[in-house]
Formats: sequence, structure tokens, C-alpha cells
Amino acid sequence: MGSKVSCVIKSAALFALWALAVSFIPDVPTENPALTQLWREFAPFAVLAALTALFILAFDREKLKIDLISGGAAKLAFCFLTGAALVGVPVIALTWLKIIKFFGRNYIDTMPVWFLALLINTAAQELFVRGYIYKLLRRDFNPLAALTVTTAVFTAFRFGIFQAGIISILSVIMLNVILTLIYELTDSLAASALAHFAWNLIGGMGIGVILIPDTYVSLFNCEYIGEGILAGNAVNIESSVITLAVGMIAAVVLLILLKRKWTK
Repeated sequence: MGSKVSCVIKSAALFALWALAVSFIPDVPTENPALTQLWREFAPFAVLAALTALFILAFDREKLKIDLISGGAAKLAFCFLTGAALVGVPVIALTWLKIIKFFGRNYIDTMPVWFLALLINTAAQELFVRGYIYKLLRRDFNPLAALTVTTAVFTAFRFGIFQAGIISILSVIMLNVILTLIYELTDSLAASALAHFAWNLIGGMGIGVILIPDTYVSLFNCEYIGEGILAGNAVNIESSVITLAVGMIAAVVLLILLKRKWTK
């Protein structure tokens, strides 16, 4: 069997087995929404991690390695700050332009549990998108094919984005490109996960201006009071051209750094 055909079969099999296993996972008997969300994030992640390890051991033990952690704390901190800037810069700009207005804070006793649930959610997405399947596609096809397929998967995870307009879709695509560039630059899945987590944490649970599952809470309340291309569709900051522009600038910078790494 050719390597390309084998790659497609293994990728499809991993997804199918994971989806099947997750469909049998029961909810925990608790009325605490934070603990419920934590279980709903942890169980699928544990299944995915187990299947990923099983597939590597069974099919690619000597041929493929997922780089979980590489580099020191400074490199990981830089990646977290990069993710924070991707959402923080547009929020600051939109606030300065009086397109976003903050009007209060929510007090949530179980916030650490929500944080942990969001971290696991992000880790699961990164493992699925930039883990085994990405490495397979990159090895058996090429980096561009791997990026294209995983971008489609990453965007599909955010199906609500398709109702938010073309700018939102492009912003999500750009986010995935950035996360992939971070992964390639650092050789670390933890690095892209931290950047992704910073985006979700600040933009989602922090101020609620990006699309994350509705079951999550946010610390601060804000509303859109502007219109036009700068404001987007007044639903999320992904729909603003400012967010897309910031993402494009970040992607160019990371691409330059990656090119320097590859040409050393």
C-alpha cells in the first residue's frame, strides 16, 4: 500500500474511532456546570491522546514523532504572549475606536475549573489538528497539503464562524496558519497550544469577544456599539478587519523567522 493511501486511511480511521468512542461517553452526575464542562473536555481529550499513542505505536513507532515540548520557558512564554497579542491588539484598537464598550464584571466561584476545562479543550484541538494527522500529512505529502487539510479541520471545529461573514472565516484561517507556523518554528506542540490557549482565554473567557462554546462563561461583559468594516458584524472580533490585519502581520513575521530557521 502506498504511503499516501496509508496516510489517508490512518487519518480517517483515527477520526472515526475517536468520534465513535466519544459518542459513548456519558455525562457526569453533577449539577455543577463547571465540573460538567471539565468532564466534557477531559474525556474526549483522554480518548484522543490514547488513540494517538496507539496509532503511533502500531503504525509509526520508528517513523513519526510528535514534539510535545521543545525549548525553554522563555520560548513558551513568547508563544503565549503572541497568542495574547493576536486578540489583545484588536481589542485595544476597537476599544480606542469606541466600537467595543465594557460594562461590568462577572464573579464566578469556579473560575479555576473553567480555566482548566478551556486549557484541555485547547490541548485537544491542538493534538488533533497539529498532532498525528498533521505529521502524517506533512511526511507523506508536503507541508502545504498538511496545512490545507488541517486548516479545513480547524475551521470546521468553529462551524458558527460561517454565519459571521467572510472576514471571520479568513481570521480563523489566519489563526490556524499562525499556530502552524509557531509549531514549525518551535518544534513544540505545547508552544502552539499555549498561543491558542491565550487567544481562547483572553478573547473568550476573559472578555467574551471571540467564538467559543456557549457553555463557557466570561469574566467581563462588553458590547459592540460601532458599525462598518472595522467593527465587523458586531458579533465577535474575528469579523473585524483589524483582527485579520493583525493576524496577517503576525503570520508574515513568523514566516520570516521560519525561513531563517530553515535556511541556517
